[in-house]
Amino acid sequence: MQLGIKGFVQNKANKNVYIEAEAEQVVLDSFIAWCHVGSPLASVKEVKWEEGEVKGFEGFGITTD
Repeated sequence: MQLGIKGFVQNKANKNVYIEAEAEQVVLDSFIAWCHVGSPLASVKEVKWEEGEVKGFEGFGITTD
């Protein structure tokens, strides 16, 4: 939310995290770089990403699996 990213994050049952995010490219690049580190309690093993269609999210939220 601090970066102005719109979309959602979803914690999966298998302990993976799924994110759909929309923002300007420079912001997304910074966010993807942060994802390689994660939060202080995270244990990041791999980050995969791909570009998709713009969905026009209005905010950023957390959803469940």
